[in-house]
Amino acid sequence: MKKRSLFEGFYRLVLDQPVTSFNRNWCGTLYAARLTQTDGNGGGSFDINWIELGRGCDQEVKAIIDKKPKLSDIFQVAAASGGNCPAGYTFIREDELGDGQGYEYCLNLRVGSLRSPLFANDAEVRKAAAFLETRKYARYLGATIEFEKGEGLSYDPDNKKIYFDITAIRGGMSDGRDHIQLQENICGAVYELDVDDNLTATKMRAIVVGERLKPGEPYFEIYTCNPNKIAAPDNLRYIGQNILLIGEDTRFHFNNMIWAYDLKRKTLTRIGTIQTGGEVTGMFEYANINGQYVLTANVQHAFVDRPRAQRPDLSGLVDVGLASDYSIDRGVGFVYFIKLIPTGIFKE
Repeated sequence: MKKRSLFEGFYRLVLDQPVTSFNRNWCGTLYAARLTQTDGNGGGSFDINWIELGRGCDQEVKAIIDKKPKLSDIFQVAAASGGNCPAGYTFIREDELGDGQGYEYCLNLRVGSLRSPLFANDAEVRKAAAFLETRKYARYLGATIEFEKGEGLSYDPDNKKIYFDITAIRGGMSDGRDHIQLQENICGAVYELDVDDNLTATKMRAIVVGERLKPGEPYFEIYTCNPNKIAAPDNLRYIGQNILLIGEDTRFHFNNMIWAYDLKRKTLTRIGTIQTGGEVTGMFEYANINGQYVLTANVQHAFVDRPRAQRPDLSGLVDVGLASDYSIDRGVGFVYFIKLIPTGIFKE
């Protein structure tokens, strides 16, 4: 059974020095986000604070890896009973395998008198926890580990924003527990993050949200998510002029789509669809090539993923896109070009 990512975190690594050339021993400080929800409508809005997990260098982490530590060398592990843990332990949830709830257990960091003989001191234990068991340690220190699988990330230097998407709002984001408490939405959302002068995210809000169709609504018989809105956003690309590209990887639209979102006008425009069963894996822009603006989109595994129609008797319609006539292209990747766009089209 396929494992779903329902309890993920959001992290940042601040290196000790700028990246100007290759370095065999990068050093930096790792942080995890702690969200405080300020609005529960749609995809929600949040304040962000950052919890320091630890500082380390490549060679230090490699030395710890070479010791081949087990989880039990870093943490004491105990069973959780109804979300409750023994004194001194922290409750942890991780990805599920079919039950929709997640694995639940309790952890206690092995420092002081509890330290494993594998480690020289408590600082080494904490470094091992930060860089080898990052998600567990982040939750142990109070970070928000509730995200459904995150996908795309893109920086907007014009407005000093970061864009980040979540394939679906469910699991830890919609179970009414912990830091994030939203209504389930399997169609996903794109978020805008405010950043300060150090590129540290301080706030996060949903700006584009998918919509699950209800019985009787237009398109319901074929589509799970409204085809005029996003579903399972995957790749993001800010291309300038307040335009954010959004590529899908979903079975909730009959075809995956490519969207252009105007950040200034708050409008969403579908600019492309791809083969049934394919996935948009990347989008790029090339400005002023012989007076034209060229966009490209990468597509993988065409005619492989089966769209999920709402009604079983539409299975024949689904099969049209996956028929043997297309077997020569099954699983093949494509690169598409959108050209003949005048370079001035994005100017005000």
